[in-house]
Amino acid sequence: YNLAARVAEGEFLVKVDCDVMLDEAFLEEQMQFMTNATLMTLDWASIRTESERNLRGTFFAPRRAFLDVYGYDERIANYGAEEDDLYRRMSSELGMAQRPLDIAKLHHVSIEESSSPVTLPQVWIQVNNIALGKLPPWRDVAPHICGRFALATAPDAPFIRAKATRTSPDALELLSDNDRFDSLLLASQRVLHDRHKMPWDVISELAVKDAGEILHQVEIYRRRLLFVELNGVLPERLLGLLWAVCFASTYDRVLVINWGATWGDPSAPPHPQRA
Repeated sequence: YNLAARVAEGEFLVKVDCDVMLDEAFLEEQMQFMTNATLMTLDWASIRTESERNLRGTFFAPRRAFLDVYGYDERIANYGAEEDDLYRRMSSELGMAQRPLDIAKLHHVSIEESSSPVTLPQVWIQVNNIALGKLPPWRDVAPHICGRFALATAPDAPFIRAKATRTSPDALELLSDNDRFDSLLLASQRVLHDRHKMPWDVISELAVKDAGEILHQVEIYRRRLLFVELNGVLPERLLGLLWAVCFASTYDRVLVINWGATWGDPSAPPHPQRA
């Protein structure tokens, strides 16, 4: 997208993904509201279906403004967060006013979920947001690390050949080992909390491998969670455990057990476990 914006010749950019269709009147109608200080994006409040969430990356903006912030942050090598980061920088660095696109003039072409190459997209959105927060602003480093290309055109050809001579490093590669681990862990925890309502006190006690397995179950296989806290004397806890296992098995839930205080030691901290 950054390369396309550099070689484009028009005054304005309309960015759409390959699975988005525009009504014939889209450009004409949206141009009525476009100025050199306007950024037109999707208004989250106007979303009516899950499919329309995939329109988030569509925007209409002055080409000069896009180039002034060096376009998308090329350190984002994995799925997610690149559009929100771009919109935020165009607003904060250039003072551009955001105006909603007419969502009725945009249409997402649905594809089979199994054909998507992205694994755990919500986690990668969080990873990118966290990683970028630990790195220098894109404006400060883009002139030194952004992608460079050798361009070639053929007579009367409707395309330009581009060969990369330099590519930006991945945001995660720029982090220390500890920061990289912390970013991945926090991203997983945020998704469990924000999307699946898992309490923070339970998340903080989960082993890293258990948190990862739970994410795969709920994000990829669309299974729901069942939280059970077991208290009381040992026979009562075992009875509760039996009920929880039966319920989870019957309704295909991912079972997370909070054993409560260690039996016989009320002062001990709880130890959530995945069943």
